[in-house]
This record gives sequence, C-alpha cells and structure tokens, in this order.
Amino acid sequence: MSHFNSLYEAALVLIPVMETERASYFQDFSIRDRVMDPNGLYAVEAEMEDPEDSDHYLHSDAICEALNRFAAASPAERLEVFKLVSRSYQDELAQIVV
Repeated sequence: MSHFNSLYEAALVLIPVMETERASYFQDFSIRDRVMDPNGLYAVEAEMEDPEDSDHYLHSDAICEALNRFAAASPAERLEVFKLVSRSYQDELAQIVV
C-alpha cells in the first residue's frame, strides 16, 4: 500500500519531521547534501544515526516510504519540494543550483 501519490506528498510528511528537534535520530547532513547527493542520501540506513535507539518513526511505513521516494528523486526534484515545504532552510535553498 502506498501512502503517497507524489514526492510532494511525501515531502509534506517527511520534511517537517526532519526539521523538528524531536527527530534527533536524523543525522546532521547539510541541506545541500540532502538535495544534491546522487546516491540517495535518504536511504533509511544513511539517515538513521543509531537504528536500535530510534523511536517509532523508524518503524513507520509512511516515513520509510517517504525516505525511499526522496532517495529515488533527482536533485532538481528534491530541491523543488524542499523549496515548497521547508520552513527552516529557505536562504540556503535559494543558493543551491542544480
């Protein structure tokens, strides 16, 4: 079962989670790294600092699907959804060129 019909829908769920301090299990990658990585920085194993200590988000099918959608997206697609959804990185996002 798919939780999202588009990368944008996945971004609406994932980006706010990544930007909260409660989500401390997300590694501290720069926003540029998150957008530009050609190998899919959003793979669950890459994002989680310590999967054994993570909370319920690690086991959330929706979060895992959102991470996989981001991993499969191009840098241009990632940049677009971050610009639309992110509330924390607009100045940095404006400087990224893909």
